[in-house]
Amino acid sequence: DVERSRGLGDVYKRQVIASAFLSTASWADTITLKNGDSLNGRLVSESETSIQFEHPTLGVLTLPREQLMPVVAAMPAPAEVNKAETKPADNGLLGTGFLAGWKRSLAVGLNGATGNSDNHNLHVGLNLARASDEKRKQFTLNYDLKQEDGTQTENDLVMQLDNDYLLPGSQWFWFHRERIDWDKLAEWDYRFGGHIGTGYDFINTEQLTTSGRLGIGGTQTWGGEEEGFSPELLIGAEAAWQISEIQSLALSNTLYPSLEETGEFRNITRFDWAWKLSDLYKGVALKLGMINEYESEVAQDTKHNDFKYHLSLDVGL
Repeated sequence: DVERSRGLGDVYKRQVIASAFLSTASWADTITLKNGDSLNGRLVSESETSIQFEHPTLGVLTLPREQLMPVVAAMPAPAEVNKAETKPADNGLLGTGFLAGWKRSLAVGLNGATGNSDNHNLHVGLNLARASDEKRKQFTLNYDLKQEDGTQTENDLVMQLDNDYLLPGSQWFWFHRERIDWDKLAEWDYRFGGHIGTGYDFINTEQLTTSGRLGIGGTQTWGGEEEGFSPELLIGAEAAWQISEIQSLALSNTLYPSLEETGEFRNITRFDWAWKLSDLYKGVALKLGMINEYESEVAQDTKHNDFKYHLSLDVGL
C-alpha cells in the first residue's frame, strides 16, 4: 500500500507539472506598464490607441497604449498584409514582359456625324512613364485626324520623350527633351526639337508635384515651304495633382523664345483631366484633353493658335 501511495503521488506530481507547463505556454505574452508592473497573459488584439490583454486572474483587460512601455511587438496590420499579398505583378505590355515597370496607357477617342455635314474625328494617345530615385522618363504620342465634308482639316502626329536625371538629396535635376512633329497641313512636313537644361521640383509628393524647367536647344524643319534650323530657349512649368483615387489632373506650359529673331516664340499649353471608371485589367478612365499651340510668326492665312481638344477612353496596358 505504501508503494502504491508513492506511485500515485508521483503521477499526481507529474500531472501538476504538466498542467503548470501548459498554463505557462498558453499565457506566454508579457506586457510592462509604465509604473513598472509586469503582467503575464495573452495578447488578444490591438489598435493604434489600445490593446486587449487576457490575464489568467483578471480576465480580459483593455489598456491604453499610453500606459504601456513600448516593448510589445506590434501585430502585422491586416490591411498592409493584404495589400502586399494582393498587389499584382507587372508582366509588361499585354503580359509579354516588354516595358515591365512602366506605367502604360492608351487613349482612343472617335466621333462623327453624317447628314447635313459629314464629320469624322479620331484621336489616339499613348503614354508611358517610369520613375526611380535616380531618373524619370516619360514618352507621349498623340495622333489627331479630322475630316469635314471629305476635306482633311487636321492630320498630325506628335511624339515627345522627357528624361529627367535627379540629384540625390536635392530638388534640382537636369533634363533633355526630344520632340518630333509631323503635320500634313503645315508649311513643313517634319519638325524635330531637342533641348537640354536644368529643372527644379518645387513640390514632390504622391498627391501633388510641381516643377519648372529652363533649357536651350533648337528645332529643325524639313519638307514643305519652310526648311531650316532655329535656335531657341525652353522655359516650362508643369503640375500633376492626384485629386482622389479616381480623379487626376495635369497641366503644363512651355515657352520657346527664339534666339535668332527677337520677339518670335512658340508656346504650348496642355491640360489633361482623367476620371477612373473601372479597375478592369489595369484601369479604364474617361479622359478630357486640351492642347493649344501658339506661334507668333505664321504663314499668311494661317492662324496663330492651333487649339485641339478630345474626349477619350484611357485604358491601362
